[in-house]
Formats: sequence, structure tokens, C-alpha cells
Amino acid sequence: MSLAADAPPSWPAMSLDQARALLTAPGARFEMEELDIRGVPTRVWKNSPATLTDVFRASLPFARRLIAAMRAGEAAGGDKRGKQSAALLIHGSEEWSDLDLRVDDHTDPLAELERLEQVSRERWVHFRPFLPTRQNPAGITDRKIIDTSIEAANAGKT
Repeated sequence: MSLAADAPPSWPAMSLDQARALLTAPGARFEMEELDIRGVPTRVWKNSPATLTDVFRASLPFARRLIAAMRAGEAAGGDKRGKQSAALLIHGSEEWSDLDLRVDDHTDPLAELERLEQVSRERWVHFRPFLPTRQNPAGITDRKIIDTSIEAANAGKT
């Protein structure tokens, strides 16, 4: 059975040229403009990020970008000793880490590190702000404040 036989009678609703014109029209999501790139007039998307770095930064949280970089390293040949463990340690402005994950002696350490990072986004990131800081060396110890804030953060995700 052919694809055309399954299509509705009005299909195609528009030609490829019409679809391209609609998607790249002024104000559309994929609006095009012409820029001079190294002396060559080039059609580019008007609303695209300026660099690939900007795309990457906007696409994933920092910890996930680091794991993606580890995966890229693994795909490029990895550690010649093999793969057995992986760790992720991220520091911010405090004396102690914002995130400290470690996987030892695992058959797929990057997959496990990725899983742990996902769990940290579900749980740890909501609890971390209550720990001691330079500004508040005692941290916040009132369980009612902590639980209310965590519940509000989790409710905001749905």
C-alpha cells in the first residue's frame, strides 16, 4: 500500500514552496535573512543563536552539558584503560560543592551518572538552598519552611 493511498483527499495541503514560504516569512519562527559571511551573501535564520556554544548553553543544564561532553569523549575513543567509573563535581561560590556525584565499578558508569544527575534534579536541587552558606552559616533548619518550599517546587513542575 502506498503512502499516497493513505493520505486524505486534500493532501498535500500545500506545496513545499508554499510551506517554505510560510515557515520562513517575516515574523515566522524560521524567518530568513541574508547576511554577508566572509564576503558571500548567505541566507540564514534570523532568530538563531549566534554560536553553537549559545545553542548548547540554552539547551541543557550545566551538569547535563558536562555529561554530554563525557559521552562525546567516550565516543571519540574514551580512556584507553576502559570504562569503570565516572564522577561529576561542580562548585559554585560556596566552600562546598553544588553537586558531587560519583559512580564506581559500574558496567556503564556514564549512564549511571546520568541517572544520578536526573535524581539530583528531582530532589537535591530543591534541598540544596537550605544548607549552610557564607551568608547564612547555620543554613535553614526549620523543616516546615524546607518542606513547603520543596512541595512548591515540585508542584511547579506539573
